[in-house]
Amino acid sequence: MLITPEAALALLEKLAPTQKLNDTQQAILRYSLQRQTYPEMAEQLGYEATHVRDLAYQLWRQLSRLLGEKVGKNNVAAVLWRYETLEKASPKPNSKE
Repeated sequence: MLITPEAALALLEKLAPTQKLNDTQQAILRYSLQRQTYPEMAEQLGYEATHVRDLAYQLWRQLSRLLGEKVGKNNVAAVLWRYETLEKASPKPNSKE
């Protein structure tokens, strides 16, 4: 796993504090980072797989707009890991160099 669900959620909170993910979106993100399929997610969430896929599609579009690159179930971990890594590597505004 490139990034833990907790780290991913914390990063998204930092990047867009006014755009909070709802509980279902958080669950879809967590399960996606754990490489679960939509039918597996649906079983755990109590929804139909097609409904979970539709909710996930909306989540990926939201994250794509936020992060400025295409995000999907298969690359969400890599994209968020890259943003987390860049954030750690970039100098802080008040830091002395």
